[in-house]
This record gives sequence, C-alpha cells and structure tokens, in this order.
Amino acid sequence: MSNEIFEGIDKLKNRLVDITRRNKLIKYKPSKTYNLIVINCSLEGLFENLIVRENSLTFQALPEWDGEGEIPNKLQWANQLGLSVDIAIEKNAEQENDKIIQTLHFPDEMNKILLRIYREAKSIEQEMGREMLYLCTGILNWKELQHTQEYNTSPLVCIPLE
Repeated sequence: MSNEIFEGIDKLKNRLVDITRRNKLIKYKPSKTYNLIVINCSLEGLFENLIVRENSLTFQALPEWDGEGEIPNKLQWANQLGLSVDIAIEKNAEQENDKIIQTLHFPDEMNKILLRIYREAKSIEQEMGREMLYLCTGILNWKELQHTQEYNTSPLVCIPLE
C-alpha cells in the first residue's frame, strides 16, 4: 500500500514540474528581441542593489556613434568608451551605489527590447493574474551524460522584478 502512495506522489511530481527541455529554465535560448546584454556591472552589485537594498535601477544604452567613418561594432565601441565588457567583473565602490544598468545596445534597440519585455510581462500578468518578470543572470552550460551530447543553457539566478 505505501509503495503505491509513493509511486502516486512521484507521478504527481513529474506532472507538476516540467523537467524536460521545453522548460526555459532548463533549456534557455537567447533571443535578440527579448534579451538585454548587460555590461560594466558585477553580479554581486546588481543583486545587492535589487534584492538587499530594493533599489529601482535604470537601463542605460550605449551612446550613439558620433564619429566619422565606419560604425564600430558594439563591443569595440563599449571598449572605446572605457566600459568593461568582461563576463565577470569585480564589484567596486564606484559601482556599489550606481543605480544605472549599462547595456550593450544602442538607444533604439534597447527601447524596443524593453518595450517588448514590458508588453509580454503585462500580457502574462493579465492572463494569469500574477507577475512573471524576472532578471536572470549567470548562465550555466551543461549536458546530460546519458541522453545527448548537446549542451543545455540554464540561468543560475532569477531575480523577481516589478
């Protein structure tokens, strides 16, 4: 009798939580239309500002290219501006109280992405009656040893946003 109960609970668990690759927290695919690339910011500082201090932060786009000649790519332009584009940077005192999140997007592109994210979040909130907007940071690339050679990409930290 008790084995049947535990088997029933296991079946319910499997139906409750999607552990297949359809789950975006297991198999995340970056999208140019819904992802902002954040630079010049430490994960520790970002987490401290959003969670510990509960600060409101503002996204800042790269300044438009005002030079002559060919427009450099965004990474080169950010480097020329003195912005760190390293994947992992250390938190420093200057960034600790900074309420600006620097993105690797020009203003038009950043605004379009933010508008899409806002509209999608509002639509989900209206349909489901709850907020579903998260800032996901830290990416883990991993693979299942038994099943495939393909790597999965999963966010490590998801911070709820308003």
